[in-house]
Amino acid sequence: MTSRARILIAEDSRTQAEALRSLLADAGYNVRVAKSGGAALIELRRDPADLVISDVIMPGMSGLDLCRALRSDTDLRDVPFVILTSLADPLDVV
Repeated sequence: MTSRARILIAEDSRTQAEALRSLLADAGYNVRVAKSGGAALIELRRDPADLVISDVIMPGMSGLDLCRALRSDTDLRDVPFVILTSLADPLDVV
């Protein structure tokens, strides 16, 4: 039996998180959701994921701050990280 890839979604919008969780779970992935960057970091330190998908703008720790925290953590720095956002202007993200 093969294990399914583990994905952690960091998203403060319940609607967006559930839509993405459902899509990925239906595709066969093992999906968890954290409601903030800080909650995602705690969850990843407890049980690392194979991929993190994060919103940019969240209360407290943003997705960009979460990415920086992962890259500075020797145990988590190699976890692939994808940022999703509804921001339209690339300069807003940069």
